Amino acid sequence: MRLQIAIFVIAFNLPFSPLTASAQTQWAPCPIPVLRTHTLAPYPIAAAKNGENGAVLIAVNIAADGVPVGAKIVKSSGFTDLDEAAATWVKTKWRWEPPPKSCQSVRVSYSWNPHNADPATRELFENHH
Repeated sequence: MRLQIAIFVIAFNLPFSPLTASAQTQWAPCPIPVLRTHTLAPYPIAAAKNGENGAVLIAVNIAADGVPVGAKIVKSSGFTDLDEAAATWVKTKWRWEPPPKSCQSVRVSYSWNPHNADPATRELFENHH
């Protein structure tokens, strides 16, 4: 349970507070994502051909209107093309509800998993192995 809380805290930039069985804390993400915009990017073809996968941690700065104005790689997936594709996708496609000034940055963990790719890209990845 502690791992799930830590991931949630990182994803939504909330202060960590250990919970007890009797605690009834209501968690509200800050900033609030517009979920319909938080889609998966197309898997880079060259990355699939090379069998690349992994997770990248991105620091996203969000403007007052909820649009990202910056996306910086905090921790690489180990593959520059995957890192850049994830950062570009998050910055250009993802949106949040207009956040208060205290919530205008968030860290996003973006995972590249070939099993989530379209069938043609998945086949390229599988042919690599």
